[in-house]
Amino acid sequence: MTAKWTPGPWVKDRRGDLRGSDGKQVGTWDAGIAWVSRDDEAEANARLMAAAPELLEALKACLEWMEETRACGDCGFWDWTPGDTYMRGIQTVAQAEGSAP
Repeated sequence: MTAKWTPGPWVKDRRGDLRGSDGKQVGTWDAGIAWVSRDDEAEANARLMAAAPELLEALKACLEWMEETRACGDCGFWDWTPGDTYMRGIQTVAQAEGSAP
């Protein structure tokens, strides 16, 4: 069975450690190199980090599809509201690309 990764969101603390929402250290950032420890959860974290670029591109494609679907009216028209799936996706992309406040 595949180990589950550390729950997010992950944040980088002042020392450069990457921590999960449970406060557990996921890895560290030192001299531009990220590393993780070697246990089952850490291996799952490393797989998630390795998949991050593809996940970001997939999210962007989903958001684009949502925008096109909304604009064409085939599913009715609706407005995005704070906290909905679309807005969470936009915020996640901004965070990943370093443009989130």
